Amino acid sequence: MFNSRIPGRTAPEGREPNMAGDTYGRLTLVSEIASAVRPTKRKWSCVCSCGNTTESVLNHLRQGRSRSCGCLTIETSMLPRLPTIVDGRVARIHLGHDKWAIVAIEHLEIVEGYTWCYSGGYAVTGNLRLHQLLCPCDKGKNPDHIDGNGLNNVYAPGELINNLRPATKSQNSANVGQRSDNTSGKKGVSRRGPKWRAAISYLGQTIHLGYFTTPELAHEAYCQAALKYHGEFARTE
Repeated sequence: MFNSRIPGRTAPEGREPNMAGDTYGRLTLVSEIASAVRPTKRKWSCVCSCGNTTESVLNHLRQGRSRSCGCLTIETSMLPRLPTIVDGRVARIHLGHDKWAIVAIEHLEIVEGYTWCYSGGYAVTGNLRLHQLLCPCDKGKNPDHIDGNGLNNVYAPGELINNLRPATKSQNSANVGQRSDNTSGKKGVSRRGPKWRAAISYLGQTIHLGYFTTPELAHEAYCQAALKYHGEFARTE
């Protein structure tokens, strides 16, 4: 229903000139608020299609986590809900439109006490995300979706259907797919002249893995490094 980006535009890695006017969902970039030390924390002032203004981190816009000033969530919360579907050990909860969240059947009574909406890839109610309600974590950790699907909130430790686990920020970041502006088609791989560079992020640092003649060889090096540095949290696609 909403374009994640205006037609014909791409978002290459690195800083981009003249980004004002670019559109993500209902938000249009107006001006960058301040230069951040880390590019991933760049924040922009935006105007929503409803007329409100807001601020958002650029990476959140690119990832689809920020799509409006909040009006979209409010509208979604007012939509009629379809009945919950029970399927064996799991239950599917309607979030409005064509979005459904999945939970373990034993948590159905807990989650049905709220009205859940879809926002930025997650099931939310107010400032609470469904996975935060179901998966308890120690300080410094947050729930990680094992399969990368933010709507699969089945928490059943030790069982095959489990999809939530406590993770540090670094571990959570490791378990994400390739960036939307990746042009090599391989996670961790970028073009450098006639060569292909492999690199991996670990504990806030970028580790150079070498240059290779093909993207496949570079990606193989990335996959080996991902298992070494990220272990069970490694995601290679």
